[in-house]
Amino acid sequence: MLDVAVIEEPAAAVVTLDPRRARLLAEMAEPVSAAALATRVGLPRQKVNYHLRTLEKHGLVRVADERKWGGLTERRLVATARSYVVSPGGGGGRGGAPPPPPPPPGKKKKKKRGGGGAPPPGPGPPPPPPRG
Repeated sequence: MLDVAVIEEPAAAVVTLDPRRARLLAEMAEPVSAAALATRVGLPRQKVNYHLRTLEKHGLVRVADERKWGGLTERRLVATARSYVVSPGGGGGRGGAPPPPPPPPGKKKKKKRGGGGAPPPGPGPPPPPPRG
């Protein structure tokens, strides 16, 4: 495990900045299963598994080992580094550049009105003739 990993990819930087994922990474110095980690952080196992798969996809955690329990396979994952630093170019690909200028005046986008969908209901069918 590395002491510090530098995150170059903007997508990976966004993933690590999520508070839940940052907390999971902080708890993963040693190999741990999604179920054990869920108990530790107080989140449902399914949510922890979702976040772990996202972290794994970006190379921030890796599979340490797999254990067979009957017909199930328990994957234990570990963080790839003790801490992470986002590269100046990794936080959106702009490297600290100022925000883009606003659009020139007179070039406003037209707002759509009505929102689409079905047309509003009309007056409907005429009432039945009176009974006599």
